[in-house]
Formats: sequence, C-alpha cells, structure tokens
Amino acid sequence: MKFSEKLDFLMKVTNTSNSALALSTSLDPSYISRLRRGVRNLPKNENYVPLMAEYFASHCLDDYQINALQECMPGSYTVSNNRSNNAKSIGEWLKEDNDHPHDSVQGLLDILEDFQFKKPQIWDKIASADYTEPKKSLVSIHYGFTGKQEATLAFLMEVINCNKPQTLLLFSDESFDWLGQNPEYAARWAALMIQVIAQGNRICMIHTV
Repeated sequence: MKFSEKLDFLMKVTNTSNSALALSTSLDPSYISRLRRGVRNLPKNENYVPLMAEYFASHCLDDYQINALQECMPGSYTVSNNRSNNAKSIGEWLKEDNDHPHDSVQGLLDILEDFQFKKPQIWDKIASADYTEPKKSLVSIHYGFTGKQEATLAFLMEVINCNKPQTLLLFSDESFDWLGQNPEYAARWAALMIQVIAQGNRICMIHTV
C-alpha cells in the first residue's frame, strides 16, 4: 500500500476528518487532503508521522478497529490493546512507503511546498530560523556537501539584497536530497526562498529534452 492509501484507511477506521487530523499535527487541512489523495507525497524530512501515529493509536480503542488494523497491516507489525506499541507500529508502517520524488527538480518543489503548507505558528519558527548573511566578496569558493549548502544560502541572500525582481533560471541533473535531509538547514533555505518569491522574483525551471 502507498502512504496515501494507508492514511486514507486509518482516517476511515477512526472516522477522522481532515481538519481533526490537521489540528493534531499542526498542518493545514488542505495539506492533509492532498496527502490522503496521493497528490502530495510523503517528504523525507517530515516530522508529523509520529504525531499521526499517536493520534490514530489513541482513536483505535474498540475491538473492531484493532481487528481492522491487524487485517490490513503486515504481520511483522504488532497491533494489540497497547496504545504505545500501536503508535510505534502505525508510525513504522506509514513510513514504510519509500517512494519519494526527490531525484529531480520536482524534489525541490515538493520540499518548498511542504513548508508552505505548515500552519502559521509553525511557519513563524521556520521564517525566524537563524542564518548569517554571507560576507561580501567578489569571489567565494565552497567545497563539498556543506559548501553546496553554503553557496545556496549565499546566492539567495544576494537575490534578496538586490531588491529588484528578476527571473532566476534553475537547472540541475542531480538529486536535491541535500536540501531537505537536514530539517534545520531546510528551514533556513526555505525561509530565504519564500522571501525571494515574495519580493516578486520568478523561478524558471530548465528541463532537458
């Protein structure tokens, strides 16, 4: 089963609405809807599956609900009347789907979208993420994995400081995993990217044919 199918099943078994689950996970109801319909895939840097698992475990208390979980989930996952164990099993089961679209430019869009659909109070924390403005110099050299991250932040700060809307051409033939693997770094560049877009800049994706 895909993540969306598992989520839909759990919400039906517990008679949970999009708004109810959104309230328990600090997500927007429309984002829950997109996850449930498979329009939005589960991002690698998510932090809400444990909250979902805890919610579903606390709402699967009747025998018919426990039986439904036992029939649907693989035998390798323990489902009983123990709420804590059920939450662990449900969380692992939900994460079992490893179909993450982070191997192309689409991965960048998905990571950005993940932050845009956070509830306001969560976004406030992200937007205030601490980042240091890069030092002014004509040439800067960045090495390795961290260098790639530093160069991205430096570039976005340059765009923001220009205070002049422009079109940014984006091309990459490699995975964008390095943008979203670290939640702290993802929060920093996402906050800058949202600011870049808010200033009227446009991003044009270049695709190979």
